[in-house]
Amino acid sequence: MATPSAEAEELKAEGNRLYQRGKYAAAIDAYTLAVTAAPRWISPYVNRALCHRKLKRWEGVRDDCVKALEIDRENIKANYMLGLSLIFEKKHTEAATKLSKALENARASDATMQDEIWRELARAKYLEWELHAAARATRYQNAERKLRAAAPATPMADQLTRDDWPVVEELLAAARGRDDRREDPPDCFCCKLTFEVFRDPVVAPSGHSYERIAITTHLEKVGAFDPITREPLYANDLRPNISLRNAAHEWLNHHAWAYADIIKPDAPLE
Repeated sequence: MATPSAEAEELKAEGNRLYQRGKYAAAIDAYTLAVTAAPRWISPYVNRALCHRKLKRWEGVRDDCVKALEIDRENIKANYMLGLSLIFEKKHTEAATKLSKALENARASDATMQDEIWRELARAKYLEWELHAAARATRYQNAERKLRAAAPATPMADQLTRDDWPVVEELLAAARGRDDRREDPPDCFCCKLTFEVFRDPVVAPSGHSYERIAITTHLEKVGAFDPITREPLYANDLRPNISLRNAAHEWLNHHAWAYADIIKPDAPLE
C-alpha cells in the first residue's frame, strides 16, 4: 500500500469535509483527485464508495470496493460495502461470502460495526434461501405431477402404482421439510432478552448466555446485575460463548428462513 503524497492527503481531507456537509457528489470529485494522485492508497476508494452508497449508486460502490480489495483484501468496510452492492444485484451467495469475510475481520479487530454487518449477512442468506426455496418448490411440484401421471390404474410389473403413492408422498414431504417455516428455533439458541437467535452470545459467571449488545445495554441502562439471577454483573465479567454462537449459526444455516424473524429482508439498502 503506497504512502500518499501531501497533495493526496489534502484532497482526501477536502473530500472528508464535503462528506461531513452532505455534499456527496462533490466529495466524490475530491476523492477521485486523491485516487489520481495516489492510485495505490486504499482510503480514497473506500471513502468514495461510501459516498456512492449514500447516493444509492450501487455500481459505483461495487467498482470502488473491488479496487480497494485489490490493495487490501482484508479491509472490513470494502468487504462490507461490496456485500451490500451484491445484494442489490441479487448475487446473494457472493454477497454472503463478502459479508462473512467482513464479519470475521470485524470480530478479530473488535470493530463496532459487527452487528450491522451481521444483519446484512442475515439478509443475504435469507434472500439466497428464498430464491433457492422457490426453485425447489417448483421442482418438487413438477416431479409430483409427473409421478402421479406415471402411476396408471392398471400397471405392468415393476411400474409405479397408486398403492406406492403414500411412500412417494413421504419422500416428497421429507424433501420439502428443509423449507418448512413452522419449526421454531430451539430455546437454547435464543437470547432471553431479545428472544432472537444468538448472533454474538456472551456468557455470564452465572452460566447464562445473552446477546452481547442486549446485555451490555442492560448493564448500562438498567443496572449492573444479571437479569436472571439478579447477582452483581459487570461488562468485564462477560466472556464470548463461541461454541453457542457456532451452534446457533449452524442451525440458522440449515433453517435460513428464520433469518426473517431477526431482520427485515425487504428493507431498503442503506
